Amino acid sequence: MKNKKTIYIIIVIIAVIVIAAVAFFAIRALSSKNEKVNVDKVYRLELMDEKIEAPDIQFLDMNDNIHQLSDFRGKTVIVNFWAIFCPPCIEELPDFNKAVKVLEDKNTVIIAINVTEGKSDIIDFVNNADLHQLSMYIDINGNASQTYGIDTIPRTLIIDEDGFIRSAARGAVTYDDLIHIADELN
Repeated sequence: MKNKKTIYIIIVIIAVIVIAAVAFFAIRALSSKNEKVNVDKVYRLELMDEKIEAPDIQFLDMNDNIHQLSDFRGKTVIVNFWAIFCPPCIEELPDFNKAVKVLEDKNTVIIAINVTEGKSDIIDFVNNADLHQLSMYIDINGNASQTYGIDTIPRTLIIDEDGFIRSAARGAVTYDDLIHIADELN
């Protein structure tokens, strides 16, 4: 009985030592990583190493005109998939609206494609949110979002003037993100 108790105590002591050692090295590793973190601005949109050809898609403007992504060839295109019911989408749209004029000077356009709502709901939303600089489009039968495999929104794609996807982000992006990526490409 005494032998089992001694073995039990030894196992407990070894376990405590192992846990302490793991904790020590984990804390040390995290501390050293934090010391090396670059404090410069981190952007959600950064250029990818590889270029991926952007499939051509169609979308409808608020005047019922059909457009194609290829219509914008020669410009950097920021495609944003969004919906009214999506809080992060609503959070980022004023930044997109604010960026429109600045991006025009950088040969960049924004295509904001709503993936779920109809024209009248989008128009009401744009008027209430004062997003009049931003061109809004409708995903025709979900074809654009399906072509790009959009499974979460907001989703933003950056397509260069030659028609290649150069960057992408899931979740809300900011005005600074938009200006940064346009500067990188132009």
